[in-house]
Amino acid sequence: MEEIDLKELLNYFVSKIFLMLSIVFVVLIIGFSYDAFIKVPKYKSYTTVLLTTENNTITSNDIILNKNLIDTYTEIIKSRKVVGKVIDNLSLDYDIETLQKNIAVANVNDTEIIKITVEDKDSNLAKNIANETAKVFNAEVIKLYNIQNIGIIDYAEASQKPYNINLIKSIAIYLMIGIVLGLAVVFVMFYFDTTIKTTEEVERKLNIPVIGAIPVGGRKHEWVTSI
Repeated sequence: MEEIDLKELLNYFVSKIFLMLSIVFVVLIIGFSYDAFIKVPKYKSYTTVLLTTENNTITSNDIILNKNLIDTYTEIIKSRKVVGKVIDNLSLDYDIETLQKNIAVANVNDTEIIKITVEDKDSNLAKNIANETAKVFNAEVIKLYNIQNIGIIDYAEASQKPYNINLIKSIAIYLMIGIVLGLAVVFVMFYFDTTIKTTEEVERKLNIPVIGAIPVGGRKHEWVTSI
């Protein structure tokens, strides 16, 4: 591999500064246009439920039992039975598999609290699905276990901002992409540019002294003669 003269490379980058700026500008315009006008905004809403007991007395055994039920309840929430009833109750234009992908269930910080998060392109619909999922889940637990140990802590609310669009963050990302792409393009151009531009380059590559140089048309490139 041919050695690269860092000074020559730097000068080449400087000479192509407008090309690099153009690439950065184009990437910014394309990225901003996609985020602002093409990308579909999606919203998240969540509800939290707490595993309790049927009476007001909570023992250590109840806590252990509830924690052991966390994983089971998580699977019940995303089961075809629960999701299917949510679709029927809200008359949703979703199939079960699609809605299952839009529902995320997580245990909050190793507690007895389960967080049900729903994402959708409609913020109000995301809220309604989250609340209905908690409601149907509670009813299914009563049927399956014949116990009432689910309490809702927070009902879902409609989000005002999409979670997947942040123009300021996106502009910063696209700016970095544009800079990297611009540098890469110019470097590739430099690497595959085999033209000889200076007398020093002639001496270095051919290992012969230059005895004269003739400017051509006022350009920086020179014709050279050597022995």
